[in-house]
Amino acid sequence: MNNQITLAYLDYDDLDALQVVSVVSFYESFIDGADPLDMQGYLQTQLTTEILAVELAQSTSKFIGIKDHQILIGYMKVNDEKDAIEIQRLYLLKDYQNKGLGQRLLDEANRYAKTNKNVIYV
Repeated sequence: MNNQITLAYLDYDDLDALQVVSVVSFYESFIDGADPLDMQGYLQTQLTTEILAVELAQSTSKFIGIKDHQILIGYMKVNDEKDAIEIQRLYLLKDYQNKGLGQRLLDEANRYAKTNKNVIYV
C-alpha cells in the first residue's frame, strides 16, 4: 500500500474531496461518543464546502493531503503564525488509521516547521 501513498498540498481543485474526507473521517472518529445534535451542528458549521473554501483561500493556512492512488484519504490543516505553526486538524479515514499515515502527515508538518517556523503546536 505505501508505495501508492503520496503527500500533496491541496488547493481549490481538491475542495469536494476535502469536504467528503472531512465529514466522513470526523463522523467515523467521533460518532460513538458524541451527542448527535452536537455532531450535526459541528458538521454544518465547520466542515461545509463554503467554510473549507474560505480556509483554502487563506494565505496563512495550508492543507496537506495524503492520497492513496491519487484519492484523498486524509489531510492535515496547518496555520502559519508569527513564530510557529498550529496543527488545527488531522483527519484520516478509518480504514487508513493505525498504519503510520498520520505520522507521515506529522513528519511533513515537522519538515514544514523547520523550513518556515520554529515551533509546532496543536
